[in-house]
Amino acid sequence: MSSQDDAAGDAKRAIEAFMAVMVEARSMAAAGNVGADLDDVLRHASELLDVLDDVLLRLDAKEHDALFQARWVLRVRLERLREELRGGRAH
Repeated sequence: MSSQDDAAGDAKRAIEAFMAVMVEARSMAAAGNVGADLDDVLRHASELLDVLDDVLLRLDAKEHDALFQARWVLRVRLERLREELRGGRAH
């Protein structure tokens, strides 16, 4: 297996972990758990995106365009969730 394959697998695992953390965050928010625990979960989601950024440095952008595009989509999803939560906390 090449280093590109290894990095692509690492990127996919980071994305899968991020998605699982987002599900957890939404569940926590729906249950009314919007304190420090939820903040920690959102911080973890952000850290996973940082890991993804680091992994993407090892990949060819043309060959793995979908992974590079996913990075931006996931960042937007995280920011939208944060905005939703801020709006909910303000009420």
